[in-house]
Amino acid sequence: MDVRVAGRPAGDRVRFEGQQGPWFKAQLGRLALTIFTLGLHRFWWKTAIRRWLWAETTVDGDPLDYRGRGIELLLGALLVFLLLLAPLSLLTLAIGVLRGMGMGWLAFAAQGAIMLGLVWLFGFAVYRSRRYMLSRTSWRGIRAGMAGDGLAYAWLNLRLVLLNLVTLGFATPYADAQRWNALWGAAMYGNLQVRADVDWRTLTGSFWPAYLGSILAFGLAFAMGWEGVEILWRMLSGAGTGAMLDNGANFALVETGGYLAIALVASVFLMLGYRAHFHQEALGATSVGGMRFGFSATAGDWLRFYAGNLGWAVLTLGVGLLLLRFRLWHFWMDHLLLYGELDSRSVRQSVLSVPLQGDGLADAFAIGRI
Repeated sequence: MDVRVAGRPAGDRVRFEGQQGPWFKAQLGRLALTIFTLGLHRFWWKTAIRRWLWAETTVDGDPLDYRGRGIELLLGALLVFLLLLAPLSLLTLAIGVLRGMGMGWLAFAAQGAIMLGLVWLFGFAVYRSRRYMLSRTSWRGIRAGMAGDGLAYAWLNLRLVLLNLVTLGFATPYADAQRWNALWGAAMYGNLQVRADVDWRTLTGSFWPAYLGSILAFGLAFAMGWEGVEILWRMLSGAGTGAMLDNGANFALVETGGYLAIALVASVFLMLGYRAHFHQEALGATSVGGMRFGFSATAGDWLRFYAGNLGWAVLTLGVGLLLLRFRLWHFWMDHLLLYGELDSRSVRQSVLSVPLQGDGLADAFAIGRI
């Protein structure tokens, strides 16, 4: 049964009209040009992808507009190279020197500090990437943006990562909700603040079965394949390596690998259920003005999506990977729901400052699939 708001079905308000054939042909040309320019064209390629996807997407009949430029992404990448990658290479070299001087404890401490720094930078990159894309996105002539603090989000992300490590993943629902609320709660459409209030307690109903089920699956796999686990441990530790090469040992290793593969597949299925529930709850708790969001994708929808991606990649010997961004955007737009109306009389143009360079830091961390 359709949920109708203001006379329109919620599922019909967001439409993606892009066609897979024209997209694929365009990406082949962009790929060739990127190879010809030794990778330089990739920044303009990424910008063209966003412009095309945005333009083919309508919300309540009006298309999205992406106004980013390739030169902005190139500038962002250059800044990251100068301010991050080059110093990081020097620090890595310094750690090697410390080890060579017999100061292993100091090298270990420096390496730990670098890892914490990279986790902090990852959070900062996520925020900066979202801020850049929103600042270049318009709908009905009104620009989006972010009013929050990227440094604050980076510290929040670092604390949440450490909390998850300490709790062995138990804090995942809390961490996911905190990240969503902090990131989307800082977003704006014109002068309207986005409201994001997902309650982590609503996520536990799907997380705990997935988490405990995954532990049980791997526990059973190790128990049933314990002989292979012992053989593998002795091989890795160098004890009795020659004795490990008989047919019985090889069979035990293969059997254990099969059990672990089954456990991994079961764990992925279980966690897909949680991720589907998370997106439903998170988007359902997000709104701007009088407009609320929703998301209809189930775990089965996500499974079919990922299986389709794998199928395209395998059957086309990797060429089908060019379709992944198209398929991802299509999937999200097909399942994105809108309820309520945005009062256009209350919306004013954004006065937020915009970044001058693109999301180069996010690119360095391979964040963002669009």
